[in-house]
Amino acid sequence: MNVPINYWKRVENVRAAMESGGFDVLVLTRNKELTYISGAFLPWRSVMVVPLDGEIQLYTVLSDAERIKDDSWIENVSTYAPIPSLSWTNQVIDYLKKNNLAKSTIGVNLGYTIRVNEGYLFASEYEELKSGLPGAGFKNAVQALDEVIAIKEKGAIKLLRQAAAIADIGVDVARGTIVPGMNETELVGVIEEAMRRAGNQWAWALTGGHEVGTGDRATYHMGATTPATKRIIQHGDNVIVDLHSMYELYLSQVTHNIIIGSPTDEQKKLAEVYVDAVTTLMDSMQPRAKVGDIAKKVFKAVEKAGYGNNVVQMFGHGLGSIGDEWYLPIIGYGPYSEKTLEPNMVEVAVCIISKPGVAGYRLEYPVLITKSGNEPLAKTPIEPTVL
Repeated sequence: MNVPINYWKRVENVRAAMESGGFDVLVLTRNKELTYISGAFLPWRSVMVVPLDGEIQLYTVLSDAERIKDDSWIENVSTYAPIPSLSWTNQVIDYLKKNNLAKSTIGVNLGYTIRVNEGYLFASEYEELKSGLPGAGFKNAVQALDEVIAIKEKGAIKLLRQAAAIADIGVDVARGTIVPGMNETELVGVIEEAMRRAGNQWAWALTGGHEVGTGDRATYHMGATTPATKRIIQHGDNVIVDLHSMYELYLSQVTHNIIIGSPTDEQKKLAEVYVDAVTTLMDSMQPRAKVGDIAKKVFKAVEKAGYGNNVVQMFGHGLGSIGDEWYLPIIGYGPYSEKTLEPNMVEVAVCIISKPGVAGYRLEYPVLITKSGNEPLAKTPIEPTVL
């Protein structure tokens, strides 16, 4: 699928945010920003310098530089190495000095995350930049760039929809293949083969790629990570299939729940609560709705049913290209709770509810926010499958 992306327009959007935020130059380290601007897969620690005026400079490891030059539209690609004379911090300092930006306002990526590959600036790197540029001012640019990247253009939405279709194929294969006697990793292998044939390029999550949790492994209290193991799937198992697809650098995540055999009364009750919570969540994901209000509404519905202590109180996160899997979280507290969903955001609707010894149900499902409502990008049914 040939989907054109106007990268120069993206640079214009970034520079508009720079002007609004008072930044003269950005020194970017987060994977999501590097992918958004360059259009290339940058798996190694890389750094991009974006001045308000002038050419963009990218630094990456020697072993990947030639591929990046081939894959990206950016012409200025340099290499760095973990020795003082070739470190990226020293090269960035030299670049800024040569371009009269040594005393400018520099935007950097400061923050904390539970995701190990986010790409925030290390404390040692920050200290090296400040020491080498004593006349500069440093400001956190994370929020400004998050807001730019959260709004998806038509081409990105088309790629996100394709990635969702690939994950749907994986779910269909799982439902048609799973039988007692298989183990979790075997099931993942069958799923991955089908998704690869459909165009999947990477099972991108660091939680084990595609996740499958069966039996007790599907019912961990507040559990949201189930990398596949060699556990044998058995009759009566509750199964969570959590798939992560990528198409042309754009990601999707689709989760489905399966019960093998006749569900118990407790499993049926929990499934009803789960479906009701998901319906409430999806109906509430409207343009200009505050994410804090959405989260509180969903939690209230679960709490009223008597399962408030069994649900994870985070009901969504952002989605886009590689690295774009956080902003905007749908959460009822903290600094993001007053933020609103806007048209052309793509969110992963999340609902994780589990009762150890009974069942665990998980939803992660891509949803496009439209001008008048929302559009689920996947076609997998929300209701658990009973086989």
